[in-house]
Amino acid sequence: MGTPRAQHPPPPQLLFLILLSCPWIQGLPLKEEEILPEPGSETPTVASEALAELLHGALLRRGPELGYLPGSDPDPTLATPPAGQTLTVPSLPRATEPGTGPLTTAVTPKGVRGAGPTAPELLTPPPGTTAPPPPSPASPGPPLGPEGGEEETTTTIITTTTVTTTVTSPAYLLSCGFPPRPAHGDVSVTDLHPGGTATFHCDSGYQLQGEETLICLNGTRPSWNGETPSCMASCGGTIHNATLGRIVSPEPGGAVGPNLTCRWVIEAAEGRRLHLHFERVSLDEDNDRLMVRSGGSPLSPVIYDSDMDDVPERGLISDAQSLYVELLSETPANPLLLSLRFEAFEEDRCFAPFLAHGNVTTTDPEYRPGALATFSCLPGYALEPPGPPNAIECVDPTEPHWNDTEPACKAMCGGELSEPAGVVLSPDWPQSYSPGQDCVWGLHVQEEKRILLQVEILNVREGDMLTLFDGDGPSARVLAQLRGPQPRRRLLSSGPDLTLQFQAPPGPPNPGLGQGFVLHFKEVPRNDTCPELPPPEWGWRTASHGDLIRGTVLTYQCEPGYELLGSDILTCQWDLSWSAAPPACQKIMTCADPGEIANGHRTASDAGFPVGSHVQYRCLPGYSLEGAAMLTCYSRDTGTPKWSDRVPKCALKYEPCLNPGVPENGYQTLYKHHYQAGESLRFFCYEGFELIGEVTITCVPGHPSQWTSQPPLCKVAYEELLDNRKLEVTQTTDPSRQLEGGNLALAILLPLGLVIVLGSGVYIYYTKLQGKSLFGFSGSHSYSPITVESDFSNPLYEAGDTREYEVSI
Repeated sequence: MGTPRAQHPPPPQLLFLILLSCPWIQGLPLKEEEILPEPGSETPTVASEALAELLHGALLRRGPELGYLPGSDPDPTLATPPAGQTLTVPSLPRATEPGTGPLTTAVTPKGVRGAGPTAPELLTPPPGTTAPPPPSPASPGPPLGPEGGEEETTTTIITTTTVTTTVTSPAYLLSCGFPPRPAHGDVSVTDLHPGGTATFHCDSGYQLQGEETLICLNGTRPSWNGETPSCMASCGGTIHNATLGRIVSPEPGGAVGPNLTCRWVIEAAEGRRLHLHFERVSLDEDNDRLMVRSGGSPLSPVIYDSDMDDVPERGLISDAQSLYVELLSETPANPLLLSLRFEAFEEDRCFAPFLAHGNVTTTDPEYRPGALATFSCLPGYALEPPGPPNAIECVDPTEPHWNDTEPACKAMCGGELSEPAGVVLSPDWPQSYSPGQDCVWGLHVQEEKRILLQVEILNVREGDMLTLFDGDGPSARVLAQLRGPQPRRRLLSSGPDLTLQFQAPPGPPNPGLGQGFVLHFKEVPRNDTCPELPPPEWGWRTASHGDLIRGTVLTYQCEPGYELLGSDILTCQWDLSWSAAPPACQKIMTCADPGEIANGHRTASDAGFPVGSHVQYRCLPGYSLEGAAMLTCYSRDTGTPKWSDRVPKCALKYEPCLNPGVPENGYQTLYKHHYQAGESLRFFCYEGFELIGEVTITCVPGHPSQWTSQPPLCKVAYEELLDNRKLEVTQTTDPSRQLEGGNLALAILLPLGLVIVLGSGVYIYYTKLQGKSLFGFSGSHSYSPITVESDFSNPLYEAGDTREYEVSI
């Protein structure tokens, strides 16, 4: 028989082949090779991911008749499998280096004989593993044939085609969810990112069921490597070398069933005894039984039996180093509740006293003989028995013991409370109250105050009721009557007194266990003022009035470095309530927006500008940055976070001025090739030369930048002297200069004239008195003739010229 011809592929397969030949996917390798990005190139993520999804969908929708196009020869490098067979696409090795790496996703159809176990369609090899290589086309193996059991077989060469998509995924953005906290336990997490651990631990009395530590594994969706453990109370067991711990009853039902038979053996170290304290006990009288034996066997003497004894408020002390605790429960009508606290102590010391719902102070933490232990109760509880003494002493060094039993703190049924604040608890809280209760509490505060009552928990049985009277005594006006479960609410009295009455009828309790109630109270101002509001932490408030009367305005402010969350102004309204909730001051952990810059732009590492964020500034082309290019937001101990520097500016960038050159016979200061806009250059001449021009020139910014003037010249000094002589001649012909010369001559000749007149007078005097002729010069005299000679020279110097005057007489 001849080889059967392949059937025509339906339209889906034709679409698949057309997609393979589209330009959109051209360039993808059709051989077994890995696509490696070139250095510096970006890895295509969106297109590759879309292509992988498209190929995946096409392969999932293929039919058994997928073949080749009619009339075409099979391509030996790209063969399609015959009917009933699929294409195997091996995955590529995954990067094992830590940090952000490529995530390789490969599509692997199923059903190829000889290809090994069927692989999932989306392969993601775990870290540190390598996918097996694809089968070689030439590898020997059984012939492949179509399904259906036909006798004819067709041998077809299958060539593997690998389509690889590389997606860069920032692994640090993926994290595991926070593991749930187990009941009666807690969890601590080091890190939610891959590699982080979550460690679980249980409360005292409970044991961890499951793995103590879980690890966050990396993957497309990171997850923890196991299920969250749980904390379960064990039903029995042996506790060796016991020191301090707790026994808790398991919850009936579930794995243990409705009936319980639990036996615990508590063994202390040699030379120690045990003290057992009953913290919480709630047993069904008909179906539950608790027995405690002083010893380590079921035959040890019984020191407590719940069928015959009341719950020992002050606990039990073993006579030996062991205790045997047995709990029996057979389908109880009420929920079982048991919590026993044990402690081992030395025989030469007293055991450490314990006070539930109270505090113990001691003079000796080792509780040696002579130590004193003093007891006090938490608000809402009272010591029983009431009154002093509230202290006990460790006595008898030979056999140490306390000289009295420990007191107990119990929530009392009624009482008078006169504190500014306190709490009211239902009888025996946190135990369930018993039927037949009629309790009355009287709350009293200062006369000018009133009482604010906050109902925190209220869950009483049907038929039980809590009544609130607005005054002193049950005869006052009824403020409210509360029944059954109630949500949290607030109630205000009109005066300084409030009375509470709780009534639970006697007889068998109604169906359902009543938990009880917890009520907090405090004194507040009278009803003509708004409630007092404390100042905010890390801030303060100011009031417009001394008393918070209607219309009072409170203004809130925060200390430096903190911001106000909420309204900064509150007003006391007419209904004596504040206009808004009081605000709070929160530490400011962000810097103010530094702003944009003109002729530039910025990039910020975080849009909110938290502490540690950066802002990078850059200028547009043609501008230069003046200042710090990067600003960092840092915190301060006092004050708001601050930027590391001022915001820079983008200044217009100018071309520098070239050096104009050194003048001949001169020199420059600070010689360099280029001078920035605004820089100045100064010139000097050598000795014997004079500077002609500007001594200092400045580079003026522009495109291009220019000097303010041409550089000066240096000339010989005699040229200046010749110029001064020419200037003197010019000044002599000037009429104004001549006028100055006439004034100068007059100033010189006038004194000379006076000297001549004086000399003439002397001559006439002598000639007249001596009888001599007036002109007898030729005669001989007893004295020589008087001659007067006067030389006067007055040189004048002015700036730029020189003039000389010489007068002789």
